Amino acid sequence: MGTRAAVWRWGGVIPAVLVATAAAAQPPAQAPDVGKRVAAFIHGTTAVTREELGEYLIARGGMDKIDLLVNRKIVEIEAARRGVSVTALEVAAGFNEDLQASGLSRDDFVRAVLPRYGKSLYEWENDVVRQRLLLGKMTRDQVKVTEDEVRKAFEAKHGERREAFVIKWPRQPTPLPDDVKKLAVSDQQQFEKLATQQPNDLKENGGRIAPIGRHIDGEDPRVEKALFELKNPGDAVWVETETTSTCLRLIRVVPPDAVTFEQAKAAIEKDVFDRKLSRLMPEVFLKIRTAANPQLTQHVPERPAEPNAKPAPRAQHPDPKVLAVVFGTVPVTRGDLGEFLIARGGFERLEPLINVKIVTTEAAKRGVTASPEEVEAALADDLKAVGVEKADFVSKLLPKAKKTLPEYLEDEVRPRVLLEKMCKGKVQATEEELKKAFERHYGEKRTAKIIMWPAGQFRQAQKDWDLARQGDAQFDSVARGQNDPNLAAAAGQVRPIGRHGDAPNPLIEKVVFELKEGELSQLFQTPAGIVCVKCTGVIPPAQAVDFAAVRPALEKEVLARKQGQEVAALFAQLKAAANPNLILRGPPSEAENAEGIRQIINQSGVTPPKQ
Repeated sequence: MGTRAAVWRWGGVIPAVLVATAAAAQPPAQAPDVGKRVAAFIHGTTAVTREELGEYLIARGGMDKIDLLVNRKIVEIEAARRGVSVTALEVAAGFNEDLQASGLSRDDFVRAVLPRYGKSLYEWENDVVRQRLLLGKMTRDQVKVTEDEVRKAFEAKHGERREAFVIKWPRQPTPLPDDVKKLAVSDQQQFEKLATQQPNDLKENGGRIAPIGRHIDGEDPRVEKALFELKNPGDAVWVETETTSTCLRLIRVVPPDAVTFEQAKAAIEKDVFDRKLSRLMPEVFLKIRTAANPQLTQHVPERPAEPNAKPAPRAQHPDPKVLAVVFGTVPVTRGDLGEFLIARGGFERLEPLINVKIVTTEAAKRGVTASPEEVEAALADDLKAVGVEKADFVSKLLPKAKKTLPEYLEDEVRPRVLLEKMCKGKVQATEEELKKAFERHYGEKRTAKIIMWPAGQFRQAQKDWDLARQGDAQFDSVARGQNDPNLAAAAGQVRPIGRHGDAPNPLIEKVVFELKEGELSQLFQTPAGIVCVKCTGVIPPAQAVDFAAVRPALEKEVLARKQGQEVAALFAQLKAAANPNLILRGPPSEAENAEGIRQIINQSGVTPPKQ
């Protein structure tokens, strides 16, 4: 992919590696600090600030967004210097153009397109549409459209067109043999077979392309000439260029549209202008960025370098809050990055931050700490309990939860270790609890299958139950069709059930131990939904297991379970006492967006353009 494509995609500025030089830069007077604004209150009057949330996000992968922030700031400042602005209405109109171009509704665009680019709707509007509009306004004076270009575009769109099958085969490293090419021309079946084997996206439709006209951007004139020399459906020809062997097989000739040049001129002229503008904007951005000379400071951690590549140099800056400098003196601060992250979904992380703060604040009051070694040991115990290797946990499980290992340790493990220490000595294992644990592990068990329906679907449950009780095959058929994917995949089979289990609803355990092997229960209601249970077997008690021999392991298990319950209860108590009041509940409003842009411009010493 070329340089332009690497920094520009779908009209939006995409983060690129900043080319920094070692030069100190002194920032101008700082814009008013918005980081002290309150994001939430706990304990009535204790503030959780936006600055805290920003730092929380930066520590959890947010530094990866610094390049995108720098690019955005460069464009905003340069636009202000040129007196260029974009209103919220223009952004909305630009987004509607994206919807029209994609042929999707707003909801479908949000659901299908945005996840592909890893963006929220707010990010698309502000980091793609807004930046595209600003750059477009700064570029449009450089775009000139000639009469010849408009006439060629008219011919391409409304003139005679060709619909065809196309095979494009690279001449390197392995060119197609001449005999294969001859067969593709003379034998349509061989053509179709080769079309589905070509090493590009054309193979998806067997090489078929929509009707195209003359003067198509990016097409080799030799290929276009050969295509328009084909007269009869089924005619085929190979065209050789320096890099590609192209075979064309004509499907049909599409006659010109019944529209005159004058009738279509205005629309065609706009299309040509827009295409030239889109091609020129990346060049303008690169010139602006080069002039801005963005420099990351030594306060941005080094990134993994490409093999044999030298690490990008860092500019030295005395202020640890300054992460980058643009235009010689304009700083990009940790506060800027924090606000940038908050606006782009970071507000959803406010509650996890509050939870951590509630626990760490209470632990500090009690003089309770958790060392890195204790946190790592707790993680090792967790992984051992579930039989997962740390490497697999980091590479396979954490990415599914969209967490890094440091984030998991700080947000999940450390708070739990602190809570466990605060609960230490509060639980004991009674003799009765140990005996119940012994019976749970070594006493009689039941193998069972379960079918569950959502609450409120009693009629459907009754209908399915009538079918399920007709036999094993019918039961399995219903079980595989239930809503719960885990139960469905196993045809309802669950792990053997012992007495005195830890299930939040003991009714299932009670029901299954009332059944004989092969019996199916009546439908019954649980908090999780409507349930029926089938007992598939009875596992007799384990023989020759000495209670005294396994007592230490049972005691450890009971204490761990009770401590877990105590930890949950303590956290619930602490959170209720903190009574969090969340002020920040969504992305910035239009007014907050405008204020943020004004602050970016003010930092550069430029007078904001009038809207």
